[in-house]
Amino acid sequence: MSHVTFFASISALSEALTRVTRIVKNRRQVTRLTELSDDQLCDIGLKRADVHHALRLPLWSNTAAVLNGWADERRLATPPSGFFHTPVNGEERAKPHQFKYTPARAA
Repeated sequence: MSHVTFFASISALSEALTRVTRIVKNRRQVTRLTELSDDQLCDIGLKRADVHHALRLPLWSNTAAVLNGWADERRLATPPSGFFHTPVNGEERAKPHQFKYTPARAA
């Protein structure tokens, strides 16, 4: 075995171990999502069923990336709730130019 093939096989083994480590780490993070309340999951754009479904995916799939994709799809499909306020009991609708950005003060 030449030095080149030896180092190539060591490199391939290292990449495989890195991939397995990343998969295990992602699975643990997704498993920890089951500890969150439904409201907390909703805040990050997920439902409890999403987390349970992701944990049933094959071991070689990247469950964290799958959940990120589902949350992004849900965010893109839902308009922001604060800007499209529906007037209640005769109150006026806020106009976009009434919203002003005020940066936070440095502490």
